[in-house]
Parts: sequence; structure tokens; C-alpha cells
Amino acid sequence: MKRLLCYAHFDANGEVRPFVLHALQAMSGLCADAVFISNSPITTGDRKNLSSFCSKILVNNNTGYDFYMWKMGMEAANLSEYDEVILMNSSVYGPLFDMEEVFSRMNRLDCDFWGITECFQMQPHIQSYFLVFRKNVISSPVFLNFWGGILPYLNKLQVIQSYEVGLTQWLVESGFKAGVLCPLEQLGRHCRETGKRLRKKDNSSVKHASELLHIGIPLLKRDAVRNRKVDMEAVTPFLQRYGYPEHLINEHSQQKTLKCPLCSSPGKLAYKGVRDFLNLHDNERYDYCRCSSSACGVLWRNGDNGIAPPVVVAPASNVQHDLDSAILPAALKKLPPGAILEIGGDRGERLLKLRELGWDVTGHAEDAATATLLNNLNIRVMPQSVSDASAEFGLFDCILVTHGLEQTVNPLAFLAGCHRMLNQGGKLFLRTPNANSLLLRIFKTYWFGFNAPRNRVIHSNKSLKMALVTTGFDEVKLSSSTLIASEYAHRSIEILFNKWTSPAAGQAVKKFLPLALMVVELLGRLLTRMCGEEYAVSATKNEKAR
Repeated sequence: MKRLLCYAHFDANGEVRPFVLHALQAMSGLCADAVFISNSPITTGDRKNLSSFCSKILVNNNTGYDFYMWKMGMEAANLSEYDEVILMNSSVYGPLFDMEEVFSRMNRLDCDFWGITECFQMQPHIQSYFLVFRKNVISSPVFLNFWGGILPYLNKLQVIQSYEVGLTQWLVESGFKAGVLCPLEQLGRHCRETGKRLRKKDNSSVKHASELLHIGIPLLKRDAVRNRKVDMEAVTPFLQRYGYPEHLINEHSQQKTLKCPLCSSPGKLAYKGVRDFLNLHDNERYDYCRCSSSACGVLWRNGDNGIAPPVVVAPASNVQHDLDSAILPAALKKLPPGAILEIGGDRGERLLKLRELGWDVTGHAEDAATATLLNNLNIRVMPQSVSDASAEFGLFDCILVTHGLEQTVNPLAFLAGCHRMLNQGGKLFLRTPNANSLLLRIFKTYWFGFNAPRNRVIHSNKSLKMALVTTGFDEVKLSSSTLIASEYAHRSIEILFNKWTSPAAGQAVKKFLPLALMVVELLGRLLTRMCGEEYAVSATKNEKAR
């Protein structure tokens, strides 16, 4: 039996980790040739180590995910020379034991291609972290046409829908028989015997990783370890039984990757898979973590690289943006007119009204579109980054931050920049979403306040006070607003149902359900403090220069 292994690899740090070399070594006894394809740079040392197990080493330009890498691997080989082709990727640890017995077992099964586990999300399919295709499949035009049409998609969900799900569907519809090492029925029996709950739509390779090890599955999904879906104390006996080196599975100790951007305390994943509900073409999912420190409690977007996402214009809000709305603080009307800077403003409407009242207005704009809009309104523009701003641009008597703090990757630098631009005794007013919102607890990943991926750091009342005091402000006053709960509830419901409510059908939802939720929130506020949708904060620059 002559087999070809195509191994797809990616590592964010550009490393070929020891568990990858172990997997290649374990598979080398079964395969005549191995092609290693990486979406990461390969160092000279790693290339030397790989050459012991791989006949060819290819480096891709980090596009297309594993399916495009597998396409490259098969194109680099003559498939007609092989009886079987194995596709594997670096999303799994293992094999935990000799794969010869797995192949012997599957050779007795009447199938044309097979994998380890099956999944019923979207459409029934064999999960692609380990796939085996036999001679009649790899020599067929159906198989070759599928791989010939593979495109280097940049979106992971699109790859799953089109290729992982599509491959099984395409081959089955073409008359080939699919097989799986662990059918869902077998996993279901084990779960029932052990009192576990198995749902048909579960991603069993991650959610039921422990149960799969009990059944005798030789691979362990890294996501199960990384996201703590598997108890490592329960995994260790299997590793010891099979002789798999325990030090190769080390991601469960990488708590340092979840580090609070505000206080540097460890955090944990709190909301997984938040969608961008403004840009409907963005199919990515975003994860938000929560700081574990009781003195902070901030939410932040995991994996933020500091690069600002594309600007997307938000849909028109139902909130009236005037001086009597919940957006502007009432205290602002009591101040004598002076120089004011607005950061994160919507369309210059508030600045126009403030100018009518005698204020010398300036708007902040980091992008050309906002600068053009403000210039057309004859409003002075501050183009530089707030974090880098200095007093040389001019000092202000008041700075108004409307939904700008949560979109910066470094809140402390942002607030320090505001502090530098204020006159002594100057006022800072800001509004920002509430990480302790009651509606967040109700809607979870569908909460309007996430505004993913633009909102990077969502504050709690404790983190806001800590950040303001740290950057030199005093007289910090903070309140939680429930006045726009209806707006947040309406938008959250639209996200939940994945559609904008129509003018006709959405009237009941738009009027009555948000109102009911607002009543619930108002009642909740009597029991728990600071649970509104947004915080309204005022602070004063103290008399001591920083």
C-alpha cells in the first residue's frame, strides 16, 4: 500500500512545534511520501528537522487555509503513483498511538474515503482534520475537479462551508461511499452511559474530546485544549497509557495569552463567536475575554493586533442626538462656553448645536471621510491620534468622548492624551458601553454594545474609575444609563434574528419587546447597581500637572 501524506501547517509564531514533528514521524511508517505545506515561514533549522520525514516542503503566502495548502501538496505530487492520499493538519495532537490498527480497522469497512469524526453542523460531513481517500477516488475526475476549483479564501467560515462541508457532499453525490472511525451513534451510546449530553449539532471533536479518547480515537483537537473543553487531568492517563509525550500538549498552560490590556491580570474567554452586524460581508467571528480581577472586570477583544478595522457607517439610530438627549451630559449645559473637542462624534450635529450656544468647537478625525465631513461644516479638525496628541495643538476647556474610548486598543494612552489636551480644571465627559449591562447577560453574543470588531475594550465601572484616576483625573462621577435600553434591545433583537426588522412586521418587536426589556432592566437596576447599557462619566483635570 503506497500512501501520500499532505500535512497542512500554520503557526502564528512561525515555529514548527515538537508535536508536529512527532505527528510526521508517527505517520512516516505508513506513508511512502509526505509533503509538508505551511502558511508560516520555515526557518533553516525547522526545514532541516522536517526533511527527515518529508520529501517536499512548501511555503504558502498565508492564504487559503488548509484546503488550499492541500491542493498545493497534491499538485506537487503524482497522484497516480499512490493507492491512498492522507490529508492532515496541525489542528490536532497525535497520533496518540500506532495508526496501523486504525487503518486495518478502516480497511475492513466498505467505503471509498473516510475520516475520524463526523459533524452535522450546516450539512452532514466528515471533519477535515484527518481524511483518507482511496485509489478509486483520487483517480476520478470528480476528485480532481473539486481540487482544481479550490480558491485561496481568506475567510475561515467560507472555507468550511464551501470545502469542508462541500467535499463530503460532492463525493457522496457523485456515488462514493463515506466512512468514519467514530460514528455519531457510537459516541452517543458512550455519552448516554456516562451521563453526558450529546446534541446532533455539536462539534464533537472539540466539545466531546474526552469521550472520544475513551472510545479510542487517536487524535486530540488543539481547540479542545486551548479553549479548556477537555480536562487535562482526565487526558493525562491516556497519554501515559499510549506513551505520548505529555510535554507536547502544553497549550492548556498558556494563560498568558489572555492578558488584560488594562491591568495585565489574567482573563478568560467570556463571549465566543461575536459577529460584525454592520458589515454583512464580514463572516469572521470575534471572541471577547473578561478580566478575572475583581478590581477591573473589563471585556476586551481577543487577538487584537492593534490594526484598526475598516470604517463601516452605522445604521441610523433612533436616539435623538440633541442637547436634551441621553447622549450629552446635562452638566455640559451648565458650563460657560469655551473651547470644546468632540471625539467619536457622529456627523458633527452636536458640534453645530454647541457652536450655536457659543462654544469654540473642534472635531476629531482620524480618517479622511470624517475630516471632509467636518470641513464641509466649517468645523475645525484635529487629525492626529488622541493617544499621541500634545498640548501644542491647543488646550480645551472640555472634551466630549462619545463612543470613542471603547474603540482604542490602549485606553490608558487614550485618556492620557485627553488629559494633556485639557486646561487645568477642564472637564472630560464620555459615554461608553457597559461591560456589566443586564441586556448583555440576556443577549450575550448578540448584544448591540459589542459592535464587533470595532469595540476593542468594553469597560466596567471599576475599570473606568481605575483608568481615569491612573491618568490623572479626579472628581470622577459615573452613572449607568437605562434611557437608551429600548434602542439597545431593538438592535440586539435584530442581530439575534440575523435580519433588520421590516417596517411592518417589526413594529411589535420594535415597540413592545424592547419596552418590556427596558422595564426588566429598570427593575434589575433596583436590585443591582450599574447594569444599564452605557456609562456616563465626568471627570476633571486636577490642578497638579502631570
